[in-house]
Amino acid sequence: MFIISFKIQTIIFLIFFPVIVLLAENTKIDSLENLLEGAKGKALTNMEKIKVLNALSKNYKNISTDKSIEYGRKALELAKIQNYRNEQANALYNIGKAHLVKAKYQEALDSYQKALKIKKETLEDGSKTGSEKEIAAIFNSIGKVYRLLSDYNKSLEYCQKALKIREDIGDKKGYANSLNSIGIAYRCIGNYNKAIDFYKRSLNISLEINDKGGTANSLNNIGNIYLLSGNYDKALENYLKSLNIREKIGDKNLIASSLNNIGLFYYNLNEYEKSLSYQLKSVKIWEEIGNEFGVSASLNNIGLCYENTGNFDQALIYHEKSLELSEKIGDKEGISLSLNNIGHVYYTLGKFKLALEYFRKSLKIKKDIGDKRGSAESLNNIGKLYLNLKNYNKAFNYLKEAEKLAKDIGAKNELLQIYNSLSDFYSATGNYQNSLQYYKHYTALKDSIFNEEKHKQITEMQTKYETEKKEGEIEILNKEKEIQSLEINKQKTLKYYTISIAAFLILLGFLLFNRFKLKQEKQQSDIEKQKQEIEKKLLRSQMNPHFIFNSLNSINSFITGKDTLTAQSYLTMFAELMRYILENTRKSFIPIEDEIKTLELNLELEKLRFNNKFDFKINITPNIDTENTYIPPMLVQPYVENAIIHGIMNKSSSGNINIDFCKKNDVILCSVIDDGVGRKKANEIKKKTKQKHKSIGLQLTNERLSLLNKQRKSQIAVKITDLTDENGIGTGTKVELSIPYESE
Repeated sequence: MFIISFKIQTIIFLIFFPVIVLLAENTKIDSLENLLEGAKGKALTNMEKIKVLNALSKNYKNISTDKSIEYGRKALELAKIQNYRNEQANALYNIGKAHLVKAKYQEALDSYQKALKIKKETLEDGSKTGSEKEIAAIFNSIGKVYRLLSDYNKSLEYCQKALKIREDIGDKKGYANSLNSIGIAYRCIGNYNKAIDFYKRSLNISLEINDKGGTANSLNNIGNIYLLSGNYDKALENYLKSLNIREKIGDKNLIASSLNNIGLFYYNLNEYEKSLSYQLKSVKIWEEIGNEFGVSASLNNIGLCYENTGNFDQALIYHEKSLELSEKIGDKEGISLSLNNIGHVYYTLGKFKLALEYFRKSLKIKKDIGDKRGSAESLNNIGKLYLNLKNYNKAFNYLKEAEKLAKDIGAKNELLQIYNSLSDFYSATGNYQNSLQYYKHYTALKDSIFNEEKHKQITEMQTKYETEKKEGEIEILNKEKEIQSLEINKQKTLKYYTISIAAFLILLGFLLFNRFKLKQEKQQSDIEKQKQEIEKKLLRSQMNPHFIFNSLNSINSFITGKDTLTAQSYLTMFAELMRYILENTRKSFIPIEDEIKTLELNLELEKLRFNNKFDFKINITPNIDTENTYIPPMLVQPYVENAIIHGIMNKSSSGNINIDFCKKNDVILCSVIDDGVGRKKANEIKKKTKQKHKSIGLQLTNERLSLLNKQRKSQIAVKITDLTDENGIGTGTKVELSIPYESE
């Protein structure tokens, strides 16, 4: 049986055509196109229009690559006119994806590289429109292009760059995706052990984060390795698990791949007519969406089906079509596969000279791109050809090289054919003992793959070529029995000691664990008590009587001055602030949006209290999801209070307070910057005026940070910097606070 290229065998193994989901996808596209045309009566801004165009480009990728590119270019052109750099990069990225589906690898690579350049620039210039997450996605896509160009070293280089970024920013879904990409590159170079290791790591993460698409990809990739290794039971098991998840995706590209994979499955069962029907369906869909790489792969498989049913003319037609398409799109692996398949047809027809020419061309490309599995296959084909030409020296050299390579990478399908060829070689050269031995290898491997009964031919060859047993076999067997008996007694004694030691260790472990557990419970109890006490103090510190009295007094002044609207507004703010304080002090973590709202209310009331002595701004970077990111409540407020009382109130003119929130690694960084008199001047004024104000809030914050460090085993700290002018005179204070966060 002629072996299919591993590249084609890696395509997703699905069964059904999820029409309902495809209809839903088309509905989404219709909605976007209606929005673009102003069907809802709303005129779009330029930014909105660009975003809709980019969304259409993205959604059309697997339905019509030409439309995808058309919308992407429109988005790019408009984004350039408006100088929206980030949307330019998004458009280029979408165009690159469409080119990739069309197997136009150089065009895809050019688009990705341009998108990457813009994303890096926007990240570096501080505009925050580019993100590390998006850069990692582009790196991974570039790695995929290089893999399809058979440049596996560059593919690994870019995929590992993506992996590093995704690990650093905690993007688990992206990290799992990069693990899959690296696994595919290793599979392409024939390192199946590394490939399956990366796939399984990816699977574990996808399951952990409940990423169904990623889970399906990993299961499918693991199935591919089992298929290539000849373990059909496990291959099918993983394919079917992937199928269960992927039926709902509705991606035309994946549907075509599914049909192709079903065809390959039937091909491996020698059911060529069934295989052919599925391959023809897959070609039709791939031609519809313009995926030339997929078309080329299916054409090759159709050629194989025709060859195995004896229709050699049709086989050559389809293999040559596939070769022409692979050369057009620059798919080196596809070229080598088609050359090999054409060579095999000529070999079957007895045109050995022509077959040898194609086999050698195929082998050269496979060695150049590092395709070890494909190289083993071509070496076997050349060895068989020389065997037919009775050039036994060359036949032996090629077949033994093929055997070593197939064993090194664990390619059972190839090894099966090589064993059969070596058995034929030794039979042709009169070495029947070795011929029998290799035929045994062939049969045993075939049984392990297909689980069939051994052929009667083995029994016949054993009868014909069985050699006389050596005289010392019985004596050796008796000695082995003696040794075995001594070993059994030794094992019994060892077992007794092992059980005794194990029982002692289990008891000791139980006592140590119990002690450790009691210690942990006590520590937890102490921390909980400390936490409750701090919560009480926090509430008392926030219910500051001076603040409450002065705020209400200020509101009262508006009432007596008959400014009822202002009084009502401030009274509402005061009530809302009290509600936030009472609610938030009972919680360990609150959404950042609640913390920011509390700060805004507090600052507005303080402005009222101090006759608009200061202005304030609160800035939040775009990478913070304020609704779903949680921090401990009211850590920032004491530093804001200090900025007002000691910084701004001691200043003759009005002042400003800026509060910035940004996310970095596993903390939220908050800075509170005031342009007051500075700590040195504030201390001098405090001594002169004998002020007795002591910030309970700051002491409490330090206690809370200490407790959080214990609970989370982290190093959370506060950094205070005195701001000065060129003469060393204080111009304000900057407080930098790192805050632990949780997110949904």
